[in-house]
Order: sequence, then C-alpha cells, then structure tokens
Amino acid sequence: MTARNWLILAVKLAIAVALLFVLVRYGVIDIRALARIGDAPWLFAAPIALAGATFVMGALRIRLLLSMLGIPVPLLALVNFTSVAVFANLMLPSIMVNDAVRFFYIRRHVRGQGSLVGVCVLVDRVLSMTGLLLVVSGGLLLFPDRLSAEPLLRAALAVALASLAAIVFGFCLLSLAPLSMRVVLLRGLSLLGRWGHALVSIGQALRALGRDPRYLPLALFYALVNQLLPSLAIVVIATVLVPVAAPPLAVGVATPVAVIVGMLPITPGGIGVGEAAFDHVCKLLTPGTVESFGAVFLAYRLAGIAASLYGGAVWISQARRSTDPGSQDAERSP
Repeated sequence: MTARNWLILAVKLAIAVALLFVLVRYGVIDIRALARIGDAPWLFAAPIALAGATFVMGALRIRLLLSMLGIPVPLLALVNFTSVAVFANLMLPSIMVNDAVRFFYIRRHVRGQGSLVGVCVLVDRVLSMTGLLLVVSGGLLLFPDRLSAEPLLRAALAVALASLAAIVFGFCLLSLAPLSMRVVLLRGLSLLGRWGHALVSIGQALRALGRDPRYLPLALFYALVNQLLPSLAIVVIATVLVPVAAPPLAVGVATPVAVIVGMLPITPGGIGVGEAAFDHVCKLLTPGTVESFGAVFLAYRLAGIAASLYGGAVWISQARRSTDPGSQDAERSP
C-alpha cells in the first residue's frame, strides 16, 4: 500500500471510532445489551458457526464456477482460501482485498490459469451481490404496510430492484444476445481498458454458465443461502440481546440492508455505518419500538471476527510451511 492509501485508511478508522462513540453515546448501540451474551454463552456459538458456514457456501459457489471452466480444486482448499481472505479483510477491510486474496491462493494452487481464475472470482462477486439484492428485495416486499408508510424503505426497494434489473439485463446482453450484437458490444467494451476487458471476461464466463441449465440455478442457490446465513445468525443474537422488541422477520430483513449500506466507503468494513443502518431499518419495520438494535449488529460483527480466526490460523500455518524447506506442499494449499 502507498502512503496515500495508509492515510485514507487512517482517516476511515478515525471516522469509525468517532461514529461508534456517537452511536454508544446516543444509545443506538447499547453496550449493556452486549453483556447479556454472558447469560447464554453457548447460544453465541451458533452465530459463530453460521458465520463460519458462509465460508463453506462461498467455497461451494466458486468451486462450481471453477469446475465449469475445467479447473478442479478440492472443496477443503477453497474453504481455507475463503477463510484466509475473510481474515485478511479484517486487516485491510475492502471487497477488493477479499477477492485479491482468493485470486492469489487459487491461482497458486492451480499453478497458473490466472485469467480464468480472475474471471471466476469476478463472476462470483456478481453472483454474491445478486443473492444479496434478491434477499433485500424479497424481504422488503414482505412488509407492504411499512413500504407504503416509509419512503426510505420504498427507495431501498427501488434501488435493489433497479440493481437486479441491471444485472439481469447485463447477463442477457453479454450471454444471450445475438452473435452480431455481442461482437459489437464486446469490441466496444474492450476499448474501455482493464474494466472493459473484465466485463468481456465476465460476459464470456456467464455465457458458459448459461450453457448448462444446472449451473446458474445452483450458483444462485449457493449465493442466496450464503446471504441468508448472516440473517439467521443475527436473529439468534437478537433473541438474546433484545428478546422482546426483535421480531425475527424484521431483524432478518434489516440485515442485508445494513450489509449493503456498510459497503459504502466511509469506514473500514462499514464499522459503525452498518450498526446505524441496522438500527434504523429495524425501527422502520417495527414502528413504536424504543429498543436499540445497534448492539445486535455489532455482536454479529464480533461473531464474524471470531469465525475468521480460523482463517488466521490457516494463514499462520501456511506461512510456517512456506519457510520449511522440507515441505513440498507449501505452494499447493494454505
């Protein structure tokens, strides 16, 4: 990282600390609620396990994409790669860091084929976002009364549906359009530099994905389950921290909305931003409640950190093997 990048990260960290202070100060995050975890520590193990299960679902999804392009990688290796990527994302919170780490380990494991691996990682990111948008859209549609009463919820639904429409349109244009139209489009995209080439590669991979009717539905299923697991984990946490004022459906729907808002490049990993968004959406979906919900999202963040420690252990193990001259497999898997 350059000095400029470190400076940007430092500023974002300062914003995150200040935001957390404000949220605690004004009761959006109730620190006393976090202490209730001690009343049922065994129950907190469930969100950690569910956060860890997202590693498995993410590995299954990208394994499907790799196999589609004829690149076989064992599932356990991909689980390890994914967990290391999540752990690295804690150190330098960014979607790009997560994808870059997965690309590095998969490419090293298969000893080359970097372009195909890169395409798989890019398509996997598109599928992940598609699953997230589907969960948001479907969840908000379950609250027609609140949608009619809250313009902010209607706006969130409109953005999610518009984004889904753009993804579907792009898929159809890049993979299902007539050959002559695709040739013109791909030539035009190639003039946009690396981003254009990336879109061309994604289109070619999506076209390959669409050739076999088994691949696309299964990939979307993995993406949906992967996005529903955090909602389930947060529902479990809410039953402990805010058992009276936490309708499971509202909490589950607020989760993906908070995740998307947390992607805004304001703080590292959306720290503070996600908690504020989660609290606000929960209150919009449960009118009249005075309970604070920010601690619930913060507790899930802590569960995710606990689950990602597995990735840290894998990374340390790999680092040790890479310095051991007697290890012949150090270059193959973490």
